[in-house]
Amino acid sequence: MRKCIRLVLAAGLLAWLTGLTAAQTPPAKVLRVVPSADLTQLDPTFASVVITRIYGLMVYETLFAWDSKLQPRPQMVRDWSTATDGLSWRFTLRPGLAFHDGQRVTTADVIPSLRRWMERDVVGQKLGAAVTGMDAVDADTFEIRLSKPYPAMLFSLGSGIGQVPVIMGTGTNSTAETVARTQEAANLAASAALVVVPYYNRPPQSGLLAHFKTVAENSDIPIILYNVPSRTVVKLELDTILKLSKEEKIVGIKEATGDMHFAGKIRSGVSKEFTLLSGDDASFGHFINAGGDGIISVGSHVFPREFVTLQAKEAGSEKKFEASLATINNLYLEPNPIPVKMALFLMISKRVTHTCSPLAVTRSF
Repeated sequence: MRKCIRLVLAAGLLAWLTGLTAAQTPPAKVLRVVPSADLTQLDPTFASVVITRIYGLMVYETLFAWDSKLQPRPQMVRDWSTATDGLSWRFTLRPGLAFHDGQRVTTADVIPSLRRWMERDVVGQKLGAAVTGMDAVDADTFEIRLSKPYPAMLFSLGSGIGQVPVIMGTGTNSTAETVARTQEAANLAASAALVVVPYYNRPPQSGLLAHFKTVAENSDIPIILYNVPSRTVVKLELDTILKLSKEEKIVGIKEATGDMHFAGKIRSGVSKEFTLLSGDDASFGHFINAGGDGIISVGSHVFPREFVTLQAKEAGSEKKFEASLATINNLYLEPNPIPVKMALFLMISKRVTHTCSPLAVTRSF
């Protein structure tokens, strides 16, 4: 355990010491970072604070790391290989890895650290569920054994997601393509897939039932239905939703019709375990009162506190939400996500710098 903790903290301590030295004698190139909050913890695996995780990604070395295109690149690893059946991977550390005190980093340090990561990290947990064993071949090489092939091995080892669940949108108007995209999302260690009603084709309810059942039956991750007739024309009717809610892999719905009577009928017809999420910002307060569990939101990017307190039903939260509603509605003056991206850009520009070039905008917020 002491080695595991030392592995996690070594790079952080080195970074702070380097920072002190840099303050006295600035090097030729210095990366200056202005965090949004104070660092109260340095352990990105244990902490759930976003700024700690960002700090960790900047200063810690990991086996792999994602590049700008989300492709895994080796950091601590020199080379690696996988068995022909995909059930084992072998990794060799690059030479020269050391802690801040000069002690060599070996597989005896790496394996406990990996086990700790697999207990806490969302992506690590998914990988860990497929791992049957990890053994040191020698001080530089270790092996991971699996119960099934895991194509996302390198992607997972480079993960910087932390404890935040990731829901990937995988729905299309083709059942086969939706199945393939959902399986790809599972391989990329997504926590769940958001599958929209097939657009353009205008299938009947029997077709929708068959579509979603096929996707669910071929998925290794939970499915969240997405009912948004303003974009797909066809909607999931109540009877279809109730039938689909009984499928093992279908765990919830993003209900974006804005119809509170319809939402209430869904709530009363499904189990308590079935998650009912809003997809309509303006009616969120009424949605919670109708039995909703939460929201997949646009406006919460701009007004996170108002949405969180409203969902928690804190005293005075409804009045604060109503006071923000006019601005929230402005986020829909043009098709989403154009307005919310502009709003976030303006917020960040005002907070970070006053030297941005003037923007030509046709709407005011």
